[in-house]
Amino acid sequence: MQAELTDSEGLERILKVMRQTFRNGSTIKTITPETTADDVNGWDSLTHTLFIMALEDEFAVTLPIEATLEAANIGDLMRLIAAAQ
Repeated sequence: MQAELTDSEGLERILKVMRQTFRNGSTIKTITPETTADDVNGWDSLTHTLFIMALEDEFAVTLPIEATLEAANIGDLMRLIAAAQ
């Protein structure tokens, strides 16, 4: 995807990955760039790793491990994905 990841398509793709990754993912109705791990039930260190791997597959990128650990919210992850494309 070459489009800016702050658009609704980018958020929808990330939401799709979240729904597939998190145990209660089907209950996640919407996300914004401001969504944090604290906003998502079941987002812990293990699911974070699985989520990052799934994002890498979805967007065909490799994300820097340190940066993914420092990401404060979905917007930070979107910027990392955009930079990796």
